Amino acid sequence: MITIHMNGEEKTLESEITVLEFLNKNGYRNKMVAVAVNQSFVPRSSYNHHTIKQNDTIEIVAPMQGG
Repeated sequence: MITIHMNGEEKTLESEITVLEFLNKNGYRNKMVAVAVNQSFVPRSSYNHHTIKQNDTIEIVAPMQGG
């Protein structure tokens, strides 16, 4: 088990996973979002290669429309 922080909340994962797997398991499948891991932007092209590890901090931001 590993512990991470996502958008300010502590979460426990069974093991290290890729950003893509994490997004799919947390309801972000096919959604337009921006992801940062440990305050570094992760480009969409790296989601399948970037691994989330113990104590990582993940921020997920969805675009908002407004006027």
